[in-house]
Amino acid sequence: VLANACPDRVLPTRSAHLNERPIIGFIGSNQYIWNGSEKVLKLAARLPQYDFEIIGFNLEGASSNVKTLGFLKEEESIEVMK
Repeated sequence: VLANACPDRVLPTRSAHLNERPIIGFIGSNQYIWNGSEKVLKLAARLPQYDFEIIGFNLEGASSNVKTLGFLKEEESIEVMK
């Protein structure tokens, strides 16, 4: 987890890796150009061996390893991050 302004107490703990491929999560908003969402898309294009789950907005034309989830409540975001 690379956190910018996310307190550690919000991040869930987990005991085992359950997914087949590594997943990189990103929570942001496309309303703010400084959040780095365009860099996440570039990173996803260069790292096809990883899956990317983006919370906070939807994107069109992203790589096949990118899943956008739109806006989620805090509890829903925590479940995705687990």
